[in-house]
Amino acid sequence: MEKSPSDGKTIDAAYIKSVDWSIEAIESLHEEYAYKVKLPGFPIDKAIATTIKEPNGEVCCKFFLEKLHDHTFNQNPEKFGIHENIILESSRKNFLIKGNSISKITLNIGEPQVLTTYSKRIQKGLDEDFDNNILRLVIPIEEKIDLGLFEYKSVKINQWTKGAGLIDIKVKGKNYHLFTYENDDTKKKYCFIDGVEQNLFIEFKKNTKAIILGLGFITGNLYQKEYYYQVIQHDNVTFVENISFELQEKSIISNSALFNPFRFKEYVTKLGHEHVLQNIPLRLSTELFSKLCEILCTNETIARCTLLILEGNQSKFILLRASIYSLALETLTNVIYEENKDKINPIADKKLASKIFSKMKDVLNEYSEFLSDSSKNTLESKINDMNKPTNSKKLSIPFELVGIKLKKEDLEILNHRNKFLHGTSPFGEKELSEKEREIVYITKRFHFMINCLLLKYVGYRGHIVNYSAWHQLNEKEKITDHLYQII
Repeated sequence: MEKSPSDGKTIDAAYIKSVDWSIEAIESLHEEYAYKVKLPGFPIDKAIATTIKEPNGEVCCKFFLEKLHDHTFNQNPEKFGIHENIILESSRKNFLIKGNSISKITLNIGEPQVLTTYSKRIQKGLDEDFDNNILRLVIPIEEKIDLGLFEYKSVKINQWTKGAGLIDIKVKGKNYHLFTYENDDTKKKYCFIDGVEQNLFIEFKKNTKAIILGLGFITGNLYQKEYYYQVIQHDNVTFVENISFELQEKSIISNSALFNPFRFKEYVTKLGHEHVLQNIPLRLSTELFSKLCEILCTNETIARCTLLILEGNQSKFILLRASIYSLALETLTNVIYEENKDKINPIADKKLASKIFSKMKDVLNEYSEFLSDSSKNTLESKINDMNKPTNSKKLSIPFELVGIKLKKEDLEILNHRNKFLHGTSPFGEKELSEKEREIVYITKRFHFMINCLLLKYVGYRGHIVNYSAWHQLNEKEKITDHLYQII
């Protein structure tokens, strides 16, 4: 039995986690170490090398060469073997720099001659040392993660137990624990994802990437920048056997979470609609979040669409944001259309459609001598596309299929999609400066609609923050929708 630092209540911890060795292993990469290089057949073989992690996240490795090399090596540095997997040997265990990870090199002309490389990846141990082990991903994070948006479990870390401390996730048949930790002294924050059972390294990377993307979609924050994969062993304490560092893209921080359970509960209570709380969950269930992560892991198109949404969230140029959301919306609606086109197409019977179009092509061929090849190809293409809905229908019908009833305003906004995709807006160039608030509203409505569509596609039923309505409230305009919508 422990006390939560937030409210002093006694909590039974569902899980106990140890993080000290993981953080120490990360910090050790910032220190400078010396190694002996193992790369037979290349000039850097048996050279002394040092590594240190730079402030920008890259790992600087200096190779102290035994003899001077002529200008041909300066012109063709790959002759040193930098595109090969370079093994650095030491008493601490072998480290590996992968050749495809080196982003920059320099070679001095003095004595001793030093080859300096900058790498985005380095790991303690070889790839096979990570396979079929209990693995952990540690990500230093810029903002706290609100795990209260999800169905959560309690976790004890060091002397503290957090009620909303951990979420269970299942992806591709594997179980994972996601939890966070903040060091009281350094104020550094970390996100951890632990494999519950043994994983292959490539499998763990793919599954945790989907989890981080799913977390980003729900919270509005995609944590990237630095990934530390670790092999962990449990023996009274959790210690780290091997570690692999990978420098990623910058994190996307927008703080535009899709849910706000506490505020939603306050909102419906103030409206006198507390009864709705009996029929819908306040938080995203473990089952649905796992389903979202599974889709992101197995469907690259939807994963790309989700990443577009997050990229749009951080764009400061409002027309660019609208364009990105429009592209994401078109991508997602097309996925749903392709999965349901037999229900959507005007002629549902494939055999009947084939007979009709075959006869139309026969008539076209009958008059082909009077048509140019270009004209005939154009008409054949139109015949082939006749059993497809219009572009506007392809955008709106997917909403109906997942149970979302669009308002007239939403249909009008959907019709603006093509303009945004081509870098324009619903307004003339001279009006743009006067219509900024309207464009912001339309963009937020786009964002709201695509978030609803993806959530419903996963099978979600519950509340969602309506940022377009909040925009109207903040701008002191007439509010045309609920601040929190039940979908």
